[in-house]
Amino acid sequence: MKPTQRDCALELRQLGLETLNVDEAYQRTLGKQLVNQIAGEFSWYAFDPILVGKRMDRSLWVVDGQTRYAVAELLGHVEIATRVFDSEGKRHEAEVFLKANTKRGVKSFDKWRAALCAEEPETVAISDMVRKAGFAVSYSHSWPNLRCVSKLRDAYNSGVLPECLTAIWRCWHGNSDALSEVIMGALYMFFEHFPGVDMYRCVDKWSKLSPTALFAESEAAKSATGGSRYRAGALSLMRKYNSGLRSRRLEW
Repeated sequence: MKPTQRDCALELRQLGLETLNVDEAYQRTLGKQLVNQIAGEFSWYAFDPILVGKRMDRSLWVVDGQTRYAVAELLGHVEIATRVFDSEGKRHEAEVFLKANTKRGVKSFDKWRAALCAEEPETVAISDMVRKAGFAVSYSHSWPNLRCVSKLRDAYNSGVLPECLTAIWRCWHGNSDALSEVIMGALYMFFEHFPGVDMYRCVDKWSKLSPTALFAESEAAKSATGGSRYRAGALSLMRKYNSGLRSRRLEW
């Protein structure tokens, strides 16, 4: 396949560290412990060139290799080996970051930030939906910040994200324990399995069940059966929904 203008051979250059910038909009959270560990075991043989974008104003931005850049700074190096490409700006760099890290162990939240900066349509749609529901996507654990981005995608792709967000807001408003991946996963599986379920009954019954208790039930069921903690949580939600019902009970 012939490379496009935005995907071409890179220029190998030795650049001064003081000339490089880092854009926090799409870069992953820097692990200081990892930086210190690599610095302590430093070897040039294992130090690959970092990926740098050169913008129209000729400024240079670290796109991939932020940890290596931080290690070089910590060790007092003046220059660093780089692979440079012509950048069209922040969005282009975020797209390159995602391509460079497709098969690496990059945290899902860091990929989310990069995808949002790159204006990836699904990520933008989810972000808008989350914001309109009164939440935010953030690495913080405090209310109303969600960080369970993989489950947000699952719920969105199943068409039940609005129901999940509504349930969290109305059942456990202000409780940061309700923002966990397990809770979102349980809600997503429940609403996916029971489309059109009575939301008023869900809120009435689930608001009496603390998210901490739901999380504990999910973990205990997973340990006992070896199954998915999300399915276990969804079954707990179903049992709570059915409590007191003699007819029209939900069945998995």
